[in-house]
Amino acid sequence: MLATFQALAVFVTTLLPGALFTLAFERESNGSVKADTNERILAFASVSAIFAILSAPLLYQGYRVYIVNGALKEGNPLPGWIWLVLAAYVLFPLGLGGWLGHKIKNRADEEEGKGATLIRIIGGPLNGSTGSPRAWERLFFTPNLSGYVKVKLKDVPPGENPWILGIWGAADPPVTPPANPPNNAPTAPPRPRRPGSYASGYPYDQDIYFYDTCEIEPDGAIRALSANPIVPIKTGVACLIRWDEIAYAEFIEVL
Repeated sequence: MLATFQALAVFVTTLLPGALFTLAFERESNGSVKADTNERILAFASVSAIFAILSAPLLYQGYRVYIVNGALKEGNPLPGWIWLVLAAYVLFPLGLGGWLGHKIKNRADEEEGKGATLIRIIGGPLNGSTGSPRAWERLFFTPNLSGYVKVKLKDVPPGENPWILGIWGAADPPVTPPANPPNNAPTAPPRPRRPGSYASGYPYDQDIYFYDTCEIEPDGAIRALSANPIVPIKTGVACLIRWDEIAYAEFIEVL
């Protein structure tokens, strides 16, 4: 029974924190797991070793007090603070990994100062030289990015328009009908709001969703209400496209 507690202590204080930290960091830094199996094992082993070194004094003290002295073997009750320490071994790696991943996600932005430098030093080895495994994530995972994505599809039947102009960004607010419609007309419920545009992340298959699209000519010319700044004509039609259906894509940023 004592060996079981020792094995559990090693798992909780060494292996589990590294696994929780790595998972939380990866999901926050890029919205999904971006590393392959070898990279994840290396990151997990490295973080586990760091947690093991940091927790070594506490582990030795626990070993000296509760195992060598026979308190655990005799079944003596443990103090309440030990259970808080065990909970911290779960919550602290999750919180630290999620926080660091969230901070380093936007490290390409113009952040300066000692705090930003420290975050890059700590998170850089875990996240690699670039925070994105593909150009797809590098572009579409940029926070607060808004613009238009001009897409040409493959294998379009003759006579059909191969171009799609999607809107990339947060969805428009829902349209609420007037509270007092004229002529005592019945009030229609608000139109449900579509979710904002979204792109899948590595390692999942690439697809992209536009919450709305705009009118575009068969030759790729954009039908717009004004040219400077460009204000395309919305169609009110959402669109979902797989990357293997796209022959060409162009991003037009809205400043």
